[in-house]
Amino acid sequence: MIYPRVKRWLSMLIGTVLLAQLVLIPHHATAQTRSSGREPVVVATESKGYYRYPDMGIYRYAWSSTVDTQSTTQTAATRPRQDVNRLGMTGVVEIERYASGRSTNLLRAKLVNPKMYTITETGWQLVTDREVVGPDFDKQVEVPFYFQQHTTGEVVGMYFDRTDSEEVRNMKRAAVSQLAMQLEYSPTPSCDDRTITCAQPYKRLETDVTGTYTAAYAARIVDSQYVEITKTRDQDSYTAFADRTIVDARDTLLSSKHTAMYDLRAGVLVRNSNQQTIRNRLGSAEQAQYAGSGYGIESGINANESISLDGVTTGALDSVISLSGDEQTSELAALMRRTEGRDYVATPLVATIVEQAAVADRGLAANDLTSALALVAQNPHDPNNVIVLRATLNTLDRSMQQLDQRLSKGTIATNLYEPLIGALTGVIDPQAQALVIKHFIQSPSVAASIRTQALTALTIFKKPSLETIRFVTTLADQNTPEGMQALLVLGAIAGTIQHEQPAQARDLATIIEATLTHAKSDTERDLALRALGNAGTATDLAVIRPYLADANQIVRTSAIDALRKFPAADTNALLNTAYRSDTSEIVRHTARELLYANGDSPSLNAFDWNWQQFIGGGDLKGELKSRVYVSDGPDITALARGEAKAHAWSWSYTLAEAQASTYVQTEHSIKYRYFEAYVKVLGNNVFTPIKERLQCGVERTGNLYQTTINFFSLTKTFMVGPVPVQLGLTASGTISIPWKIVASACDVPISANANISITPTVWASASATAAVTIFVARGGVGITADFLKTGIEAKASASYHIINGFHGSINLNVSLQPMAVRIFLWYQLRKLNGSWKPRNEWTLWNWSAPTQTWPIWNHSF
Repeated sequence: MIYPRVKRWLSMLIGTVLLAQLVLIPHHATAQTRSSGREPVVVATESKGYYRYPDMGIYRYAWSSTVDTQSTTQTAATRPRQDVNRLGMTGVVEIERYASGRSTNLLRAKLVNPKMYTITETGWQLVTDREVVGPDFDKQVEVPFYFQQHTTGEVVGMYFDRTDSEEVRNMKRAAVSQLAMQLEYSPTPSCDDRTITCAQPYKRLETDVTGTYTAAYAARIVDSQYVEITKTRDQDSYTAFADRTIVDARDTLLSSKHTAMYDLRAGVLVRNSNQQTIRNRLGSAEQAQYAGSGYGIESGINANESISLDGVTTGALDSVISLSGDEQTSELAALMRRTEGRDYVATPLVATIVEQAAVADRGLAANDLTSALALVAQNPHDPNNVIVLRATLNTLDRSMQQLDQRLSKGTIATNLYEPLIGALTGVIDPQAQALVIKHFIQSPSVAASIRTQALTALTIFKKPSLETIRFVTTLADQNTPEGMQALLVLGAIAGTIQHEQPAQARDLATIIEATLTHAKSDTERDLALRALGNAGTATDLAVIRPYLADANQIVRTSAIDALRKFPAADTNALLNTAYRSDTSEIVRHTARELLYANGDSPSLNAFDWNWQQFIGGGDLKGELKSRVYVSDGPDITALARGEAKAHAWSWSYTLAEAQASTYVQTEHSIKYRYFEAYVKVLGNNVFTPIKERLQCGVERTGNLYQTTINFFSLTKTFMVGPVPVQLGLTASGTISIPWKIVASACDVPISANANISITPTVWASASATAAVTIFVARGGVGITADFLKTGIEAKASASYHIINGFHGSINLNVSLQPMAVRIFLWYQLRKLNGSWKPRNEWTLWNWSAPTQTWPIWNHSF
């Protein structure tokens, strides 16, 4: 049996979850002076006092709310399935008129008798854990608060006890937001039918706990006493969200519909209900459709809320204070202090987002760092294990300090360094960047391949720290292999910070431009141009343009590559000139690649093949692309290219792009065959491209690049009443890029041949999560899955004989390794001392698919 004070606290908590806003604005005489072009209003009997609360007593509203975190999955072998976790709340909101002025009321409010429910492994359960609910929490929530409301219904002031936490304030803000539904009506009919079907629309700019938005209203007469009011809004209605990091919601589908009944005689709300859904969206509806292979995932929120007047009871106040209407907030706060014996402060109605960290990661985290590292040790190259490690470092208190200590003591095996760096790239805490620099770049005992990966990792962090930028800037000034790679990293950082810190991005681009100006060799110019390509529009197009006419074809190729992040309108003319006029096949092909990306796709010749395949759908869709090309004639140019992309919400990421080519270059009237290869990770050049002169008849193989990284981590928080709901989408993975090159008869006296292959292999695992956090509980639903476990083997071979002519073949094979999906629910309760109890988690579904191999091309010519 739950104690009365516990009941009071629980219902206070729950009531605030409702988003229903009730603001009553009758359309009186002054409103009729507005322009005739305004939208019509509903016909009703004119009333006085409007939002009056005329009775000397406490208006008691019973309310309930459920918030569902939901996942939807689909595979080629299964129909779409939905899995839901639910938090439910019930309680009572008490409102009493405290003071009145000419056009405002100052209302005293309390949240009482809250109860909370959650889904556990045994079903729907009332939370009664004495470590979680009890008198201490009752005391925090039951403190009275005040809000000032215009007689039109607009809330013009909120007043909280100075000691209220932001979580408690958000609950109370949500309670007040229930009283914000604007009603307009006129004694003069604006439509012929004055019966129940006479519904008229109008729009109002509003603010509530969720943010600021324009609501679309409609009202209709039910009878002489009641008016039904509906209010709708969507993602495009908002001008500002409570989470200020959400600049716009173009990647979200948000739908909210309120249906309320207003009592014209009593001047109060009778009942109100709201249905709200929040979903992510992947570009257009067509882009989000399931592609027929792999799996499709979607996470979101459903909320159902209701409130109804339960009666009026005897109030605690003897009389209502009269206000002149000219009082300052300090004077009103003084009134409250005399009544309550507490200090009150004025605050906005919009919620304050208490925690911006990856709340949704809690459902993915291990119980402690030791467990997370042990899981990674079982299979260091499994990105699903990297996701668990990242989530643990993101959410577990002191885990970063513990990791620092273990690395300093050398107690972590070196074979865990690669996945550990990958996990750190997805950690929000800036200390993650410091650990990567300290333990993996600056440490002389670390292998060169790990230092390369660690430097690459610095391009992944969404918010590079000032210390990271200074370190990379200093390193880029060194004439060492790490210094050369650091210049590429510096360009990538400039591109990353450009929108939020344009001045600093421009300063970094200026450093690279100076390096380009003072370059003494084609190799140095090639590197600087590739770094400027990473910086994108942080540099000036005029800096790059002269190098499009450089004498060296590799410099010209790098200059073209440096145009890739500029708008197509600014570069297409330059690219077309290079494509049509340059004498180098490799330059022409590079120009063609960018023209293709910009929407123009000229063909070099008949031996040029392109392939594309989509995987998955919903929140995340994978895309595989490949191109194989050979040129006709004795100076054979052969090229093989593969790319793995991810479309996450409204963003697109090139996870890995690899290209290998072989071509003939004339130097001092002598022809030499060259091999060149590069890799881009997340659209950036990450290490100095390979360029080697080949001896005739030599066969070479190797692994161009290997790394483990957190590709992206996207989160956004929406307020659903007092409950911050966080949607998350992250992807971690490994990249491996083997290649092979064969060349003979480089000087082409009679015959020549060239063979080349490259196989970008990407194993990327994603987690899509939806989570909620309320005062004493948090929980949600999560999906982890391998959305790309793919190898793209692209081969090109060609031979030329002075008599037999030109022959060759093009092959492309794509393998999709076994993929797995896991869906789980979780919840966690907070103790009275503020610490959290162990997380409860259970798996709902495990699915795996067989290996698929697609022979795409096998052409001979």
